[in-house]
Amino acid sequence: MNKHGKIRALRRRKGINQTELALEFGKTQTWCARVEKGAVSVDDAMFARLLSAIDRIAECKDAIAKAQIEVAERVPRDFEIPKIPADAGL
Repeated sequence: MNKHGKIRALRRRKGINQTELALEFGKTQTWCARVEKGAVSVDDAMFARLLSAIDRIAECKDAIAKAQIEVAERVPRDFEIPKIPADAGL
């Protein structure tokens, strides 16, 4: 598999879309598609930067997903109204 195919395969495996990857470089989704098709040449340095960016984006997305789960579990607990027994004298 060539560099372009490896970029596409890793991006897909990590659940990153072309737009997310392109934004990391200040480019458009079309640029990313052209990179993956081989229409834009990629030297070794750019290849390494692309792979690193894919990993970094995936880590951020994982952290966001974990935080969303934590918030979804915590918010109902934080706003729960405690039950006061009727004979508590209040």
